[in-house]
Amino acid sequence: MSVAAAARAHVEASPREAKPARDPWPDNAKLALIVLVAVGHLLSKGITGRVPAASALYVWIYLFHMPAFIFLAGYFSRGRTLSERTLQSVVTRLLVPFVIFTVLYAVALRLGTGQALRIDVVDPYWLLWFLPALAAWRLLVPIYLNLRWPLAIAVGIGLGVGMLDRIAQDFTLSRIFALAPFFVLGALTTPERLRALQQPLARVVGAAVLVLALAVIAVWHERIGTPSAIYWNDDYAAQGLTTLPGLGVRLLMYVVGTVLLLAVLAVVPTRRTWLTGIGAASLYVYLLHGFLVRGASSVGLLDHVTNLAGVAALVVVSTGVCLLLGSPPVRRLTRPFVEPRLQWLLRRDDEQKADTVDIRRPDARPDGRQNGDHWSKSSTTSSVSGTDWQASTKPPASSSGSSA
Repeated sequence: MSVAAAARAHVEASPREAKPARDPWPDNAKLALIVLVAVGHLLSKGITGRVPAASALYVWIYLFHMPAFIFLAGYFSRGRTLSERTLQSVVTRLLVPFVIFTVLYAVALRLGTGQALRIDVVDPYWLLWFLPALAAWRLLVPIYLNLRWPLAIAVGIGLGVGMLDRIAQDFTLSRIFALAPFFVLGALTTPERLRALQQPLARVVGAAVLVLALAVIAVWHERIGTPSAIYWNDDYAAQGLTTLPGLGVRLLMYVVGTVLLLAVLAVVPTRRTWLTGIGAASLYVYLLHGFLVRGASSVGLLDHVTNLAGVAALVVVSTGVCLLLGSPPVRRLTRPFVEPRLQWLLRRDDEQKADTVDIRRPDARPDGRQNGDHWSKSSTTSSVSGTDWQASTKPPASSSGSSA
């Protein structure tokens, strides 16, 4: 056997370096949460007023479903610096889709209700608030993480904004600051800590906590109603609370939301199934299901849900719809809207290199072409390491845990 043949045989016999598989646990969690999001939105269209049990279920869902989503998004945003890739993804994956779906929902409302076309990016329409909020959290988290007590400071700011009526729904500022502690908590959580939720005892405790919370809400709901605090969108005065009770309610919301989101993560399956990929595409389901919810409400389909059996059927149907919206055919059809190709909008590598400036040499040129050894700082790379923030801070794929 020739040397070349022997070398070729050795390469073929050597195991290829396999790319680490994506951890299915966070995707399974996102699938469960997105189904709860859809159920909650459907229940809000008049069903909670007709079925007391539906009202209790609605409050239960709203206590933790968005805090859990935000926690998972923060878990994958643990960097203390920003990179050009992070900044570009904020634009292409969040802000541009936000504008696209703002227009699409405005057109859908115009066609469905006949109301005047109104495109408003200052006051996000209904469920679209999550996109600009997620963009803000990704930009703010390095600031929080470079502080000595990031979680305590985030909680303090979240409590404080409730006292300011000037911070309200415009640009979803109230929710950005009020819900930021869940994002920061996720960013501070290590894979090792999160893996503790996979223990059998944690699963039992998590299930018991969720059932107990639902039972307590069912018993007390008729007395307390649906508190506006679960929406995280109003100051204390708008909720009918003075400062001290408002602070107490929001602090309680932080505690309850954290306990319940950890309970949900504990009961979520960790194995990969055929449903896991749909959880990975939860953004598609989130942005698209609103059209179906509005459509079902406008034609009167939800008026037939008048009892507990109808609510149960609604949960089953909602699950099926979410699976459909997250399926590969629907994703391929709607990808230009949810994940538009925007390479034309982004700066090319050669343009970024042209802006590289030597900050140590006075004769530095913008194109970076100097002789000799020197350290340069690009305007579009991390000033600390020059590495990609997202790639360098994501937990290993084999670890446990999980955007928006």
